[in-house]
Amino acid sequence: MKDPYRIAAEWHGGQFSELYKLQSSGCIDSKRECLSEIDECIAGTADPLLTDELYELRDFVEEEFEDETEELELDDRDLDDNKRW
Repeated sequence: MKDPYRIAAEWHGGQFSELYKLQSSGCIDSKRECLSEIDECIAGTADPLLTDELYELRDFVEEEFEDETEELELDDRDLDDNKRW
């Protein structure tokens, strides 16, 4: 397999994209957005060799990064009175 960070560097959509974050820091903010960006790249190419490396990158992201969890919204009723500011 080609280095996944190199693949991300070749396909990123600019400095604010998830693939740019992956290739520059090795981290991503959103697995879902990263996979979506990879899917857009796959849809935009007809070359089977390029498609294969994008699928390899997709597999890498799927395996390497955890799924996001929903953030819980808390209101004042959820806080202990002693912990309020």
